Amino acid sequence: MQATLTIRFGTDLIFKPDDLGYMAIVFAVTGIAVYGAGIFFYRLFSLNPFDRATAGILICAVGLLADMPVAIHYKDVFPDMTPEQFSWFVAWVIWGYGVGILTGIWPKNLPGLPKE
Repeated sequence: MQATLTIRFGTDLIFKPDDLGYMAIVFAVTGIAVYGAGIFFYRLFSLNPFDRATAGILICAVGLLADMPVAIHYKDVFPDMTPEQFSWFVAWVIWGYGVGILTGIWPKNLPGLPKE
């Protein structure tokens, strides 16, 4: 909900399709933030590799399912979003969830977490 509101009111600040350098930075920051959040929660709950993979996949699957109606009805949710911004938004969402799944799978052994 918070991310949706942020994007709804900050679309022009987040998605600038004409500035590829800026968009690369947005994607890089997103990747680092999602990876860091995943590792934080895996350490918080001391998850072993199997449970990390399961958690990463399930959390991202639920998020993707929740984002489907947003993508289908994006004009209602994000009325000021242009088609170009929507394309970047969809790529950004897929990137974020992909990194989220990756945090559960790689690396297999993380310092400070159970190995089994």
